[in-house]
Amino acid sequence: VDQELEIGLRSVAVPVFSADGTVVAAMNVSMSVRPDTTQSAEQAAEVVLPQLLEAAAQVREALAASR
Repeated sequence: VDQELEIGLRSVAVPVFSADGTVVAAMNVSMSVRPDTTQSAEQAAEVVLPQLLEAAAQVREALAASR
């Protein structure tokens, strides 16, 4: 989401799945959009999304291990 909820705020979110594939939560990273930056929303997502997906996968693994 790029400045849709609030001007100057951008966020990237991913679902967190349980071991059976059900969505049980979401993870979100919010960031400021500084006026002096040239980074686009797509570029921000390219930086954040892989790390956020990895974190969601780790949570899924932890949920599966706790059963």
